[in-house]
Amino acid sequence: MSEELEFHLQQVEQSEAKLNDAQRLARIGNWEMDMTTHKVHWSNEMFNVYGYGNERFEVSFEKALERMLPEDAERTKARMKKNTEEALQAFKEKSIFEFETAPSNFTIILPDDSRKVVQGIGKIILNTNGHVTKIVGTVQDINEEYKAEQKLNAYNIELERKNKEIEQFAYAASHDLQEPLRSISNFSKLLAEKLETYPDKEMNEYMRLISGGASRMSNLIFDLLEYSRVGKDMAKRETDCSKLVHEILADLTVVIAESGAKIHIEKLPVINCYDLKSVFQNLIINAIKFRKKDISPVVNISATSTGKEFLFIIKDNGIGIEKEYYDRIFIIFQRLHLRTQYAGTGIGLSLTKKIIEMHGGRIWVESEIGEGSTFYFTIPIS
Repeated sequence: MSEELEFHLQQVEQSEAKLNDAQRLARIGNWEMDMTTHKVHWSNEMFNVYGYGNERFEVSFEKALERMLPEDAERTKARMKKNTEEALQAFKEKSIFEFETAPSNFTIILPDDSRKVVQGIGKIILNTNGHVTKIVGTVQDINEEYKAEQKLNAYNIELERKNKEIEQFAYAASHDLQEPLRSISNFSKLLAEKLETYPDKEMNEYMRLISGGASRMSNLIFDLLEYSRVGKDMAKRETDCSKLVHEILADLTVVIAESGAKIHIEKLPVINCYDLKSVFQNLIINAIKFRKKDISPVVNISATSTGKEFLFIIKDNGIGIEKEYYDRIFIIFQRLHLRTQYAGTGIGLSLTKKIIEMHGGRIWVESEIGEGSTFYFTIPIS
């Protein structure tokens, strides 16, 4: 019997050693307060968390409160009172003997007067008569995690501030540029009309270049304004995507007729979303624009549901895209072709990506040179 008792004692010692190691690695100390005697017991790691190292002494609830910031100490006393009342109520209504409290963070003052943020979790234990017999809990050192979280929050706030500044700058600059550009465009047209009969061909070419540049700049500014406005004062609403696409096609009647494009639309879903007009419009216009020479564009538009999201598919028979440019085409101002080959500002697909990601969705392309392109984008159903 003595051998068996010694074996069990060794097992207990080993278990305690493993528990101490685990607590040390996780920086978690545990404590227990007997509500009859009001005596408090701290584990070794509790002394480490509070900065006492190997120093040991008799602990009390009041001494623990003294190591907290005054405001945290007051909150802790109020929280313990509230938790005890809830534990008694839980026992009365549901015969619950162990009531676990929610985690709470507080700041403690270490012996060297430095400060540390910790997280505490407690459990209130009652006997069969509904009396609180003891309260147990853990305290974990989360100081490094807390500082990292605070720094990350500060970075996010700064990033959000800078993003707003950039959006405001883009909007203001684009808006202020419209007026002088409108004057340049109007006067260049008047001057071009006066020079129509002028025999100098070089002069007429200069005027054509001025008018073309003003027109491209106007389109660029318009697209920049639309890009900067995305996300501002937008609200989701129920949208019939089939109806929306047919409205877009009605607006593009001239473009479709000139190109001889054939647009095939399968039934599209009704979804709750922000305005997707720019998304469908940009993808359809690109499918028509980047067509192969002497071949009429064919565009197929469809959608499926995965249960969690809607997957939209816009497939064309155009010139295609090399794989190395799959990501580049979604970057603002990035162009794969000269303006003399294909008109555009280089903003359309980046605007489309911004709107899709604002929904929590994704957009990507699959393509081969000469074999057309298929654009996919998702919109979460929720």
